[in-house]
Amino acid sequence: MRKISCLIVMLITLVAMTGSALGSVADSVELNGASGTSIACELKITNGVALGAASVELPTGFSAKITLYLQKKSANGTWTVIAMKSVKGTGTRAETSVTKNVESGTYRARAVVITYDEDGNQKDVLSHNSTIKEYK
Repeated sequence: MRKISCLIVMLITLVAMTGSALGSVADSVELNGASGTSIACELKITNGVALGAASVELPTGFSAKITLYLQKKSANGTWTVIAMKSVKGTGTRAETSVTKNVESGTYRARAVVITYDEDGNQKDVLSHNSTIKEYK
């Protein structure tokens, strides 16, 4: 419970300081879609708690569904989902984050974003991975 409380305080502080769960996005990866949509995805691991975050910048009138996965690399090199969260957003920005207690290993966050225009027509399907993090 103490770790969760500390993590919540850290996330609230980060959002308050930067206006985003992604912080400075210096360690995030950004990808632009055909419709002008851009997504960013980041993973931070602190004291055994992984925080994945994703955001999407949308053209006016668009909406998006973001599915964010925390993944751990298995011994055979495949990525296994250890946590996930999906949200729908409208306006010019949508974001989400997911946390998970982790042990030593190799991790990444993966964001999959589906965008829709003002008429509800699907426009883009974008997926992007954060920088891979090794936790010991």
